[in-house]
Amino acid sequence: MPSIRKEKGKRGAGGVLAGGVEKRRMGPKPKPLSERVQSWTFDKPKTRLERSYTRERKIEVLMYLVKHNIPFDTSYRKVARKRIGQYNEEAEFSEVGPDGRTVSYRSPTYKEASEFWKIPVATISNWWEHRDKILEGTGIELPKKPVAAPGGGGGGPPKPPKPAEPPLDPEEVKSLKEEQKEWLAMRGFGPISGSPLPTIWLLMWPAMALVDVLSVA
Repeated sequence: MPSIRKEKGKRGAGGVLAGGVEKRRMGPKPKPLSERVQSWTFDKPKTRLERSYTRERKIEVLMYLVKHNIPFDTSYRKVARKRIGQYNEEAEFSEVGPDGRTVSYRSPTYKEASEFWKIPVATISNWWEHRDKILEGTGIELPKKPVAAPGGGGGGPPKPPKPAEPPLDPEEVKSLKEEQKEWLAMRGFGPISGSPLPTIWLLMWPAMALVDVLSVA
């Protein structure tokens, strides 16, 4: 019997072979969108980087910074971690678990939020700084920004101003100068030819006095 050679069909446009034969697709048929499983929970970290963010995403991240609690061990650290604009009481708390043990919780840091949401730390920090504007009109209230403490920081209640030192009495100033001259004269640094004490010895006087105190001790 003579062999029958099958002629391969040539590919045409739209995945159709020459001769009107439709090309067969490989793999299972895709399910309709209505039958696909969708998850709207946020208990798992994100796995894909995002370059643009909606207002809803910004609100979700802000709520994560405030509402999400991370258990941690307080035995190795005494200072609570906190963000600018957040008091210690809001950044950390403890509660007794079902087994009777005290468990401590804290708010997530910018770095932890960045790893969870796959958003740069600088971006999340900027959202927290402008949280009032982002949440405007939503009815959601977050911790208010406290007055910055003197010397920077801004992470807690303002410190009371340091009381000013009372001015020295003119008689006390005169007495201190006399004691200084006597101390220098005892060590051979007195006035030379009636001229006032050299400035260099006046500058060295506190250091030399400290040496005397240490030698006595």
